[in-house]
Amino acid sequence: MIYFESNGSNEITLTPNKKDKVKIDKESVINVDGKELKYLQREITAAYLNNYTTFKFEGNEVARKSEQLRDLVQSLVALEIVEQTNKNITVKDFLDIETVSIDSLLRRIDILVRAVFLDMLDIINGEERISFAQKEQDINKLSFLAIKTIRYQFENFKKSNNYLDLVSSMQVVNSIEVLADEIKRFCRIINSKKLELKTLTKVRQIMEKVNANYAETMKAYYNKDKHLAYGLAAYRKDELINECEELLKRQKNDHGISTLIDKMKAIIVGTHEIGRAIYV
Repeated sequence: MIYFESNGSNEITLTPNKKDKVKIDKESVINVDGKELKYLQREITAAYLNNYTTFKFEGNEVARKSEQLRDLVQSLVALEIVEQTNKNITVKDFLDIETVSIDSLLRRIDILVRAVFLDMLDIINGEERISFAQKEQDINKLSFLAIKTIRYQFENFKKSNNYLDLVSSMQVVNSIEVLADEIKRFCRIINSKKLELKTLTKVRQIMEKVNANYAETMKAYYNKDKHLAYGLAAYRKDELINECEELLKRQKNDHGISTLIDKMKAIIVGTHEIGRAIYV
């Protein structure tokens, strides 16, 4: 058996044995005493994104917070608890990051966002979508994994890779995650307000166009179609923003709708930010 490996300098090395990559074990120790759940969540997420392989929760409050800590672990891909006592919880990262495809992750995230857009349109119609929250959690989970992988490739950069592609992928992942958050906030607002049917119909019409704009933007990204991205950035964004402004003018006596329209604009701008990754 002969193994081929490119060294990134237009050369191929032939070896009789496969070179096993040595995985460096990085340990993060997190003291849980006196810390709120959100603070602990940020600590473990930061360590996860920085490719730590072992996480240790320590402190007198470990037993009391064990269920919350378990939920935090399960919110990140490939983390598993391997040891637990009243004062310590040890978590291992079992991900083989060398095998993770950024492109595949982006496509999975994209599929979820498209589903969230469809849920959003149903929610505008007054329908309930119980799975909406789960989709949002899955988007966050995959986004963290994508960012973790991109950071790893930055740290272990090979000449055979394209540095700008990594920058572009990071921008798209961040923009999609923000976009999904804005859709969530939009749905919360639409559920809390009783708008006239005429207004709801117009809101849906605009958001259908926003949904189509998102699909076109992702098409431009996958095909690396700069001309399509230019057109969407130059014309579609402004058209949609103008429609939001016109709706606000017609509903100027309804002060509550301004918050809703702000979220509509944020979704439009979020989609625009994805497009910028194609040509910037």
